[in-house]
Amino acid sequence: GCYFRIVVIIKILAIIGFARLNQGDVFEVSIKHGTQKWKTRGKTQPDRTQRWDTTNHQFTCYPDQPLIVKVRIIWANIFHIFR
Repeated sequence: GCYFRIVVIIKILAIIGFARLNQGDVFEVSIKHGTQKWKTRGKTQPDRTQRWDTTNHQFTCYPDQPLIVKVRIIWANIFHIFR
């Protein structure tokens, strides 16, 4: 018989939508799909770009399982307020 494998490819480009992103802010993105899990961390650079530990991940697709995405800020550079 035929066997097809469907994959979901995740590519992190940037975190947007958080108010007042500053250099040094560190984010963690975790994605879970069935029993598969992936985490990556990103840091905002002085020029406002973001550098990530890993930017791509591939999951085997299970249509009956949800894709759960969580984003949290690990460390916020609040010291810019006092400059």
